[in-house]
Amino acid sequence: MAQKLEALRKETFEQLSKYWLQTWEKIHEPSCVINTTIYIHAKSCMALNNKFVMAAAKILGDIEKKENQKEFVQLKMEISALKSGMKEDAWKKEIQDLKMTLESLKHHNEEKIEENKKELIEQLKEEIRIKNLEEQRALIEQLKEEIRNLHSYLAVSLENSKTLGALVEDGNRRVVEKEERIKEWEEWSEETIETLERKEQEFEGMVARYERESKEELNKELTRMKNEMVFKDAQLEDWRIILESVEEKHEQEMMTLQTRMNNSYSCRDNQREIEMAVERAEWGQKELELIKGIEEKNKKVEKLKKDLEKKIEIEEALRNEEGYFKKKLQKMRMEHEAFRNWLEKLEPELKESPEDQNQLNEDREEEEFNEEPLNQVFNTVWDFSSCFADVGSIKELSMNSEDSSFDQLDDQDD
Repeated sequence: MAQKLEALRKETFEQLSKYWLQTWEKIHEPSCVINTTIYIHAKSCMALNNKFVMAAAKILGDIEKKENQKEFVQLKMEISALKSGMKEDAWKKEIQDLKMTLESLKHHNEEKIEENKKELIEQLKEEIRIKNLEEQRALIEQLKEEIRNLHSYLAVSLENSKTLGALVEDGNRRVVEKEERIKEWEEWSEETIETLERKEQEFEGMVARYERESKEELNKELTRMKNEMVFKDAQLEDWRIILESVEEKHEQEMMTLQTRMNNSYSCRDNQREIEMAVERAEWGQKELELIKGIEEKNKKVEKLKKDLEKKIEIEEALRNEEGYFKKKLQKMRMEHEAFRNWLEKLEPELKESPEDQNQLNEDREEEEFNEEPLNQVFNTVWDFSSCFADVGSIKELSMNSEDSSFDQLDDQDD
């Protein structure tokens, strides 16, 4: 049992010594790292202390359980020897020192934890406060100032070394070159925004002009087609009235012929029946031709209505295309704005890493503003407008052909 206690004591002492050495090695680290290390070591020390106390309690419990056994006298002698010896005194002293050290570490760790919590709260408040672009730029300026201070400190500290001095001068020269390139990028981004705004204004003007012209053409076409439909409806109504009058006249003649048939001779009746049959056949043929002409005109009116609906659908499609191109232009502007923000965020890194200049130049070449998408938009809109004009010309030809066919039918009816 004494050997177990001695082994536990040595293990505890070695672990504490190891923790103290690790803490002393990190004394020059930032406060947050030191606090975290102290907290972890204090927690481990408390665990070791609890383990040691539990083991000692277990051993003492085993000793109490074995009071009625044969080994009671031997265990009691070992415990008294440990208590009376120098090792026991040293062990007690070390345990006392460790307890005091743990208490101080615990107290110090709690204070550091509170300080860290306060610092984290302050940092979070500071981060929450920095929300808009002006504060971010101020932060960037502060970082620039810190970088300049670091460069100046580096220049002062490396004055006695010619090689390092040359490297510092070369680094400063590269920093100046990068600052000039950043200024060039900012000027280029401003010019790009102006070009985008000008192109957007031109596109909006063109869309408005095209909308106005297309609306005027559609209104004229709708008015003409409505007038034609009214005229054709009036013609159909006249033809129906004429057909009804012809049918009434035919019925009257039939009744008159029937009356005459009853009063005439048999031979004359037969001759009259033949004449009436011929007349009925002729009138039936004329009636069929008239109905056929009315059906053809109704079909042409339906075709005109379908063409009008198709033209309205084309106009709606053009409006949808206009909205799509506006969204595409807005998306291009957002991408350019994101690219500018990326440049602003990349500026501090340019100060610290001169090796990324070539990569930045490649990115700049890849992200260079290209007017090709806008040209595609304009070409597409003009293609649609030309297509719309072709549809209008085709519609006019069909209307002329239909008018000529209606005139031919009118001549036939006359």
